[in-house]
Order: sequence, then structure tokens, then C-alpha cells
Amino acid sequence: MKNSKKFTDDEIIEALKNGIKFAEQEKVNDPETKKFLEDSTKSAKDTLEKIRIIQNHNFRISKLIKIGFKEESIILTVTIFEVLMKDYFWKSRENWFWIPSHNFFALSDDEKLIIRNKISNYLEGRKLRVKYKKNLCQYPESQNSEIDCLYEILNKNDRKINFQNLDIVKDTFLTFFDIDISKSMDSDEEISLKNWDLLNKIIEERHLIIHEGRQSSLTEDQILVVLKAIDTITHNIVKRNFVYVRLNTNRAISVLEEKLGIKLKHI
Repeated sequence: MKNSKKFTDDEIIEALKNGIKFAEQEKVNDPETKKFLEDSTKSAKDTLEKIRIIQNHNFRISKLIKIGFKEESIILTVTIFEVLMKDYFWKSRENWFWIPSHNFFALSDDEKLIIRNKISNYLEGRKLRVKYKKNLCQYPESQNSEIDCLYEILNKNDRKINFQNLDIVKDTFLTFFDIDISKSMDSDEEISLKNWDLLNKIIEERHLIIHEGRQSSLTEDQILVVLKAIDTITHNIVKRNFVYVRLNTNRAISVLEEKLGIKLKHI
């Protein structure tokens, strides 16, 4: 999935709102297209809510740091990172593998093979591959049955995805969203990787603060750097999600144009 234009946050918010307005106003009788527009609307609304939540979290933690609550800000920063990553992963199920129109069976054989290999490797690392294969044989066939079965297996074994383990988080987002979050913490890759190491340090310190009552060795500036880096990760994920929603919404609009024989506004 390629995007030739750099979008600002304001442009993303405006386009998402326009997409929601279009999808909610459009009268569609075709069940498949109607369901697709409903899914796109939900995804756009979820993205807008994530932007609002991120802004609120950052303000609160920055305030804690400035008044000297360093250890508390570390605990909250790690918790928020974990929740944001976990929340995005589970609530963005329809964006797993960026499948056009959420229709796995419409992909080419080569595209299916790539995704199946990703699923197999990921599940093998969590000792879930055999269970997935067994469940898939009994799963009702649909245009997305393989992804639906995958979701069910992972949801029932969610403890195998620890969102405080950065290696697991990185592997999960690379597999499902083709996003290397260790390189998404800054526009400069070298700085991003340094921020990734600093995030790992903060996670280690959180453990020591909670379980051993230790004080943090990190400076306030280092915590603020990580906070900003988490914000950058989340915004990069949101932007990637926006491009996908935008492409899928425009694809649905094109289908409507063909069916209705009229020209509609794309987002």
C-alpha cells in the first residue's frame, strides 16, 4: 500500500469527517456495499477517537512530569503504550494485512500465500498453529473466514501477546500491519531506534518501580522524549490506517458510481 502524499493531522481529521458524512448520508440498497460503508464509517470514527485520546494522555503525563512525579509518569507512560498498542491491534481487526474491501478470497493466489505464511510463522512462534489449522477446518466458509478464525484463536489465547514485551509488539505489528514500530518513533530512523531503546529502558524501570520500590534513573527530559515518541508511533499508525480507510472508501464510491451511473465526490 503506497501513499504519494504526506498528510497533516488536520487534513486527516477533515478527510475522516468527510468520509463519515458521505457514508452516513449515502442511501445504498446493495447489502455488501452497505456493510462495507458501515465498516468504513466505524473505522473512521475509531481513528478520530484514538487521536482525541492520545492528545488527552500526553497532556496529563506532561503535567505529572513537570510537577515532579517522575516515577508515576513512567508507570502511566508504559501503561498507556501497552493499552494503545493492544487497543489498536484488537479493534483494527478489519485492517489486518490491509486486505482490500476486507475480502481475503478476492486476493490473488500469490497474495493469499504471503498472508498465509505470515499467519503460520506468527502462530508457530506462539504454539498456536496446529490449533488454528484444526479450527479452520471447522470454520464456516466466508470471504474472510481465515482471518475470522485467526482472530478467534488469538482472542482466546490473548495472554500469548504481551504488549509490554517490545519484541512481541514489534513482531505483531510487522506481521499484521507491515509496520516496524521501532522505526516509527521519529522521522529519522537512527533517532527512532534510540527512542525504541529508551522505551525499553522505561519499561524495565517501571518493573523496578512497581516490584522493588526503586526510584527512576531516567531524567525528566528522557521521559518526555519517550512520550513524544509514543505519540509519533501512534500518529504514524493512524495515518497508515487513514490511507487504508481512504482507499477503501473511494473504492466503495467507485462501485456506487458504476451501479448508479453518476459521479460522486471521492475523499
